[in-house]
Amino acid sequence: MIYQKGDILLKVDTRAIFARGTIFDTRHHAMVVIDTQPQNKCPIVAHMTFHPPGLKIEAIKHGKDWHLVRYPFDDKVRQKIADMAVAAHEAQKLTISPAFLERQYNKSLSSRDPFSRCKQNKMAAFKAQIFNPTPPAITEISCHEFVLAIIHSALMEYDKPIPESLQFPPVLGWSDILLEAALHDKNAEVIHLPRIGSSLHMASNQHGFFSREQEGKASTRPDSACPIL
Repeated sequence: MIYQKGDILLKVDTRAIFARGTIFDTRHHAMVVIDTQPQNKCPIVAHMTFHPPGLKIEAIKHGKDWHLVRYPFDDKVRQKIADMAVAAHEAQKLTISPAFLERQYNKSLSSRDPFSRCKQNKMAAFKAQIFNPTPPAITEISCHEFVLAIIHSALMEYDKPIPESLQFPPVLGWSDILLEAALHDKNAEVIHLPRIGSSLHMASNQHGFFSREQEGKASTRPDSACPIL
């Protein structure tokens, strides 16, 4: 697999359950590719994490059940996306918490049905806003909101049209919604990645994102590389 700057990596896990009185737990996740490691061709991504809370840039060497979404961005837009992600990482002004994510998810419930009037109104009134990767104060932002916001901003920087399947507020860009929209966009290429990296490591279930829990355990690994667990 040859990764390109500006590619979106999505994790959509339908096992996620959202119930009142429980700790908010979602296994959805979104990351944006900003480079590729030359030695092993692994994608280098920018994504929001809980551990520690903030924006992280790292190479993804192992993983499973991802979807890569690619749009026909030109090289200038792709480089702008990467530059904005690096600037945001250096500023260290973005953060995330489970409580914030739960509030954001609850606000999105009325828009999750594709036929809901709320979602139709938000789509009709969509207007992209410039995202500031170096805000003056600490700003809470989710993984999907970060990915969608910098893509919107990079496209607007060069006066490029926003793909139809990305034309909604970044706050609503949960991974399942992004994937469903991309699958219905003729200009988007969606590639299922059963595995990223060596299957040898994945078999041990120790190094991959969204590693499955062993039976009998009620909580996820506290040192999980993925923020949304």
